[in-house]
Formats: sequence, structure tokens, C-alpha cells
Amino acid sequence: MPEKAMVSILIQHKNGEKVLEACLRSLKENTSYKPLEVILLDNGSTDKSIEGVLEKFPWVKVIKNKKFVSLADGVNVGFGKAKGAYLMWLNNDTLMEKGWLEELVTALESKKEVAAVSPVILPMDAEPKKEARTYVEKISLIGACILINRRAWERVGGFDGENFKPAYGEENDWCYRARNAGFKLLEVRSSQVWHLGSYTAEKIVKQRYLLENTHRLKAMLYNLKLPDLIRFVPGLTLIFLNSLRQGSTFFLLQSYWENLKNIKTIFAERKHRLG
Repeated sequence: MPEKAMVSILIQHKNGEKVLEACLRSLKENTSYKPLEVILLDNGSTDKSIEGVLEKFPWVKVIKNKKFVSLADGVNVGFGKAKGAYLMWLNNDTLMEKGWLEELVTALESKKEVAAVSPVILPMDAEPKKEARTYVEKISLIGACILINRRAWERVGGFDGENFKPAYGEENDWCYRARNAGFKLLEVRSSQVWHLGSYTAEKIVKQRYLLENTHRLKAMLYNLKLPDLIRFVPGLTLIFLNSLRQGSTFFLLQSYWENLKNIKTIFAERKHRLG
């Protein structure tokens, strides 16, 4: 049998020993795929969570940043040091089920034009769902857990840490660029990961909502051709209606304004990318 490709899992972390320990324990208990390396990028922690990791999980490789860098730049640093043919960005607030990684690797290897795959992302209180091995092609994948073929990574380039700092939208931007380069993105229905949400980027809810929507809209404007932009109109309408119910309309409109006032710069970047 041909030798299996190595998977490198990169987890970014900034403070919070309990959530990180739960993630690593779940990873250890539910991941049998080999060869595998797990890299923890400590992005400026000020607590003692890393010391606890080194003691309890000695198989984890640790890279330390003295100060916080953008999530995109952190991934670029970690992937640059990774040995694997397949590269995973995994949030530190996730839990897995048995067989999750094998299903993702199988999907990534299903066709040569597949650049990246992700599992079904579930909230922490959701019950597991038994799903057949089904692949759903997507315009973008969720960055909480995304497995990328190094070949595609090297062709498309790294995450954009300049235009999407400190966080949010960088995975959407990369996925759009991958599709524009001719690659495909798949959601793997037979792989499930539970995600607590908002931990890595810290819990500043209003600022997070504003930044998230600003950056994701920017990623669309940078990369999506007109037919794909039109496909997003119903989803954007639903987001607006939900904001009315949630009381977050002001921040949503502010995210539109943030992009509108920078529209010349955005269109210049769009022209550079799309020609």
C-alpha cells in the first residue's frame, strides 16, 4: 500500500487552559490517523496555559509568539514550519468525533482539483448526526476546521494578514482565491466537529460582529465575480433580517459603511486580483 500523507494540524491559542485542554484531549481520543503532527501556535498568551499543555500533552509541538499577530499571519507562520502534505487550521475551541480526520483526508484525496475540505461544524449543544459519505461543493469553508492540500496552498498563496487583521474573513478570502484558481472546496457530511465559537478571537461581541461582517463583505468584494455575488444576495438579506431581530442592525450597517468608505481601495484590489 502507498504511504499515507502526513497531516499537520495547527491550533492557534491565546489564553484559556480549560478550552485548549478539552480540544487536545478530544483530538487525542478521537484521532487515529497517522502520520500526524500537532502544532500549537501560542499567539501572545499571558496565562500559564502553555505550561499546562507541555506537561499534559508532550506530543504537541509549541511555537511561541511574544505578542499577538493576526490569525492569518499566525497560520502562515505555523504552516511554514509544518511538515505535512496536508495542512489543517483547527480552532482551539473545538471537539471531534472518532474517524473525523480520516473522512476529511479521503475527501481531500477524492479529486486532484480539491484544494480544501471541512467537516460539518456543529454548536456545542448539538447532537451528533449519522451521515453517509457525501461531499457538498461550497463557495467558501468555515475556518474553525479546514484541511488544505499543501499543493493548493503553495499555488494560491497564504492567508492575507494585511487586509484581514486581526481576525475574520481570512478563510473566506483564501477560499474565494482558491476557486478563482480553478480549485474546488468540499464540505464533508460524514465528518463532524463541535465548535464553541468566538474564543480564539476573544469575547468582545459587538466589536467581533462588526469586524466579522466588515471583513467577510470585503472578501466578497475582493474576489467574487458577479454571478457569485448575486448568489449571496439572499444570504445577505437574511443576515439583515436577523440583525433586526437580534438588535445588531447598527453594527451591520456600520460594517457596510466601513467597506463603502474604502471602496476605491477595495476596487483597486479587486482589479488586481480579477483583472
